[in-house]
Amino acid sequence: MRIPAAIRLKQSAAERAARRLLPRTVTLWKPSADWRIALGEALLFMGASLAVSWLLNPHDPFWTEGGFPWLWLAAAILALRYGSVIGVFAMAFALAGWFLLQTYGGLGGEFPRASFLGGLILALITGEFSDVWNARLNQAQAVNAYIDERLHALTHNHFLLSVSHERLEQELIARPFTLREMFAAMRGRVLREEARDETLPAAAWLMQLLAQICRLECAALFAIDGTQLKPQAVASVGDFGALDESDPMLAAALESGQLTHVQSEPFVEDDQPSRYVVCAPAVTSGGRLLGVLVAQRMPFTALTLETLQLITVLLAYYADSIDHAESTRPVLAAYPRCPGDFALELVRMQRLLSTAAIRSSLVAFVARDAQTAAEWFARIDRLRRTVDVAWSHTDGGLRVLLMLLPLTAQSGLSGYLERVGRSLREQYGADLESAGLKVHTTEIGEAPLPEQLAAFLERCRA
Repeated sequence: MRIPAAIRLKQSAAERAARRLLPRTVTLWKPSADWRIALGEALLFMGASLAVSWLLNPHDPFWTEGGFPWLWLAAAILALRYGSVIGVFAMAFALAGWFLLQTYGGLGGEFPRASFLGGLILALITGEFSDVWNARLNQAQAVNAYIDERLHALTHNHFLLSVSHERLEQELIARPFTLREMFAAMRGRVLREEARDETLPAAAWLMQLLAQICRLECAALFAIDGTQLKPQAVASVGDFGALDESDPMLAAALESGQLTHVQSEPFVEDDQPSRYVVCAPAVTSGGRLLGVLVAQRMPFTALTLETLQLITVLLAYYADSIDHAESTRPVLAAYPRCPGDFALELVRMQRLLSTAAIRSSLVAFVARDAQTAAEWFARIDRLRRTVDVAWSHTDGGLRVLLMLLPLTAQSGLSGYLERVGRSLREQYGADLESAGLKVHTTEIGEAPLPEQLAAFLERCRA
């Protein structure tokens, strides 16, 4: 079954703002990222502009004899759209057009050096303006995409916290483990089984878990490879049978990317009868669809809002665990004791560096005395920002606290270290040096992350 083309990733904050503030023609006709398409567009646009100019003014299509040189506006528009390189190419095309018209079109007169020089300068100025602001826009969009992803994860975590408290109050005796233990076990199983190159690792364990806590009697989990739904169940409970790929509830869930059940419109009015009770996609925080849970039978009393929300969050956490396991595998293979959140943020920050040239930094606080390290590391950890991620690492006889500072370049580390030192002096009457802590810093580069961590930890040992 092919997933409908109507599936779209959730728009980022930057995209939503752009659609509200910019004209519809600007948001619909976006510049192409492919340089070949950009060159073709410049060629067609300049050719059409030159043809229109020649039809309007055949004796002076370049408007050099007086008035305003209208043809250079076409080159300026292309430079604003694609940058200075395309602007220079447009002027080169206009230059070639002048020689062709002089040779075959009967265009006379001397070559207008001043006019072409002015057009080239105009294209360079507008192109430089476009290059600078496109770079700033790309950086802003990359930061907004990162913030959107963090906000999405924070929303899930907030809901998990509220559900966890509710479940602890209502079903503490009936539950064999808490939600915190459940998610830790899920993350560990996905990390272990992801190395087997399975489409949905730990799928059988997840189905048993869902059957137990959500009271699923007959359900199955199906994988999605790109845009193709695989009809063979990866894991199932009960006698599920063959998947009905034309079922309207399944199609609605895949099209919307959200959980659909018998109480959803239009199924509640029986306009589109379905053989299933619940269809819930497994979607990552980035919007990637990995699979779908199809429940054919479950008790009526279990079909509550809390159960449906729990299924949604469990599948989202499961999808994120798979996505994170794929990206953090090299770091966790080299450093098995590295926390998953720390490795994930490292990967995200390197991705921001490669896509938007936004730099992040690592700070290491090194202590040789274990008792001193535990005391001071706890104090420093309490001073970290919400977005910062910490990893307390033991390397031989050294204790190292690695602090990852997202979106903070090397130039911004002095402010962070000054804030930490000032807080320690105000609260405990000691600075980093008197506490016996050495500080090392580095920026996250484009080299493989295990190699960067190894080189940085080697500096800390020196």
